[in-house]
Amino acid sequence: MNTCAYQRVRLWSGIVSIGCNLGLIAALYLSAFWWGAIIPSAGIAAGVLAAIPFLIAGANLPFDILTGHAIETFANRTRQPLSEWLSDWSTGAVRTAGAQAAGLLLFFLAAQSSSFWKWPTVLGIGVVIIAVTLWRLQRSNADFRETNAEPFADFEEHLASELQALGVTPPPVRWIHDVETDTVNGCIPPFGSDLHLSSNVKRHLTPREAALLCLREIWITKSGRGRAGAVIAGAWLLAGVGLALTVPATNAIQAALGGAAVVSLWSFLALFVWPTLNRRWMSEADRILLQHATTEEIQALFKKVQQLNGTDTTLASAKTAIFHPIPPTQDRINALL
Repeated sequence: MNTCAYQRVRLWSGIVSIGCNLGLIAALYLSAFWWGAIIPSAGIAAGVLAAIPFLIAGANLPFDILTGHAIETFANRTRQPLSEWLSDWSTGAVRTAGAQAAGLLLFFLAAQSSSFWKWPTVLGIGVVIIAVTLWRLQRSNADFRETNAEPFADFEEHLASELQALGVTPPPVRWIHDVETDTVNGCIPPFGSDLHLSSNVKRHLTPREAALLCLREIWITKSGRGRAGAVIAGAWLLAGVGLALTVPATNAIQAALGGAAVVSLWSFLALFVWPTLNRRWMSEADRILLQHATTEEIQALFKKVQQLNGTDTTLASAKTAIFHPIPPTQDRINALL
C-alpha cells in the first residue's frame, strides 16, 4: 500500500467513524423523547446513560480492529500482535467511555436543576477536568527503557550535544514505546517541560536530525504557541458545554444525550475552524530551522520524516483546509523558499 492510498484510507476511516458516531448520538437524542420518558426512576436512567458509551465502544470494536490493526498490519506499519492491540484498545476504550459516561451524568444532573448555579457549576467542573487533563498529559506517559538502556543514554548524550550546538538548553527526555515500525513522533506538552520522544526516533533519525525537529518543539513551547493552542482548545470545549446546556429536551435523559450530541458536533466543527491557525504556527516553526540549517538539509529532513510517517506529500488546497492542521510535505518545503 503506497502512502497516498494509506492516507486516503486513514482519512475516510476517520470520516466514517466520526459520521457514524455523530449520527448515532443524534438518533439517541431525537428518540429519547419517548423511550427516556418511560424509564421509571432516576437511578435506572443514570445507569442507562452510563452504559451507553460502553455499548457504543463495543459496537465500534470491529471497525476499530479493521482500521486500527488490520490496515496498519497490511500496510506493514506495525508488528503488534492482535492480542496486545486489544489490550491497549481496552485500556483506552474504558477510559474514554468512562469519561463520556461522566459527561452524560453531569448533563443529566444539570437537566434536573432549574437554578442559575447549574451554569457556573457545570462550567467550573469543565475547567477542573481540562486542567487535570493537561496536568496528566505531561505526567501520564511512563518513561520507557529497553532492557539495555545504553542505546538511549548514548543517543540522549549526542542529542544534548547537538541541541547545545544549536544554542538551546536540552530538556529532559522521556522515551515512549512506539508499537509502529517506522513512525517518529515527539512533543513537549503545552504546560510541561519534558521532551517526549517515541522510541523509533533513535532507530531512524540521527542525533542531528532529531535535534532539528526537537528545536521546533522547543520553539513552540518557548513562544507560547503550545499553551495558546491548549487554551483555545479548552475555551472551545467550554463554549460547547455552554451550548449543550441550552439544548431543548422533554426529559433529563434526552437533555443529557442532547448535550453529548452538541459537544460532539461542536468538537467536529473545530476541524473546520482551527487547522488554519495551526498550519500558520507550523510554518513559523519550520522557518526557525533556517537559522540553524540549510534549506537543502531541512528539505531532506522533511522528506525523510514524510516517508517514515507515511504522510501526504501533496494535497489539493481544499483538502488541506480540512482535517489537516499540519500541511503536506511539499507545502512545508515550498514555504521555506
